[in-house]
Amino acid sequence: MPEQARRKRRTPEQARALILETAENRLAAHGPDGLKVADVARDAGIAHSTLLHHFGSTAELQKALVNQMTHRLLQDILEQLSSENLKGAEPKGVLEKAFEVLADRGHARLMAWLMLTGQRAETGEDVADRLLHDVVEAIYAHSVAQGRPTSPETKRDARFAVYLAAIAAMGDGLSGPVLAPIIGLTNHEAQVDFRQWLSDLLSSQVLEQKT
Repeated sequence: MPEQARRKRRTPEQARALILETAENRLAAHGPDGLKVADVARDAGIAHSTLLHHFGSTAELQKALVNQMTHRLLQDILEQLSSENLKGAEPKGVLEKAFEVLADRGHARLMAWLMLTGQRAETGEDVADRLLHDVVEAIYAHSVAQGRPTSPETKRDARFAVYLAAIAAMGDGLSGPVLAPIIGLTNHEAQVDFRQWLSDLLSSQVLEQKT
């Protein structure tokens, strides 16, 4: 990196933003092992001591990155799956949107990293819980409106549908690009047709009258 760029003066907020952006790029490229302080400092074009001044250690840097990325994830989910947008929505559309949010934009990788490393964001867990509850309730309400009974079985089917869609989205986000061509799926089949097929399958199961 040119020496002039290394000497560029930044506010503390700008420096932290640069460090976190660099750390996020390294996470995407190398996984959690790419978040060593020395490596992030080198890629950001700043001194090792400067990064330590802002974050203190690799663990503190990881914690700050988790919080930033989790907040972004929650903002995306809030935007796409807000209670207002879910009102009156068809189960198929709700499931497709949930799949899109979880599988795309790098969210699946973040969520897998959080689960594998046992890390948790400082805030946002209550919001995430409420959002998932809202998705289940929206599908349940539509099922009842279509003639299914207000029963534990109907609620269970709504929960199972959301659960399966979330797990499939996580798998698609992590390994879909590798598995799809092995199975013989085109990009359109994997990214469009499969999502529609799964949403049709799940919504028909949720709405199906049980005899």
